[in-house]
Amino acid sequence: MTVPLDLDPAAPAAPDPAAALLSALAAHLGTPLAQRLVTLPEGVRVEIDGVDTAESLLVQCISATGAVKSSQRNKAMADALKLVWLRATLFAEARIALCVSEPMGRFFRDPAWLAQAARDLRLEVYVASPGGAVEAL
Repeated sequence: MTVPLDLDPAAPAAPDPAAALLSALAAHLGTPLAQRLVTLPEGVRVEIDGVDTAESLLVQCISATGAVKSSQRNKAMADALKLVWLRATLFAEARIALCVSEPMGRFFRDPAWLAQAARDLRLEVYVASPGGAVEAL
């Protein structure tokens, strides 16, 4: 038996886990956060998952369910580097933050080296639970 595909463009899209994390963090912090594309003077374009209206907070969101794969951990490290770089080059006064799902949170809890690196680099880390509760690490 075949199941027909629903190709209705008006049909709701599958939920975006990163968008759910961003929404939970925005509610937790009490500030709207929106995706933004930044173009550097050299023409390099960088997408940021969430930026507040004052450009004082830059956020990247990483979601994982179940066992975390090395590629997901590597994405978290790459996103952390992107945020540190953006603060160093364009947003000198901005706070930077990662918002991760619970399975990813273990990489940013003591005694993990990423936890210490995040603190040393002034990178805030938030863990969002499936119910929407957010914890600052």
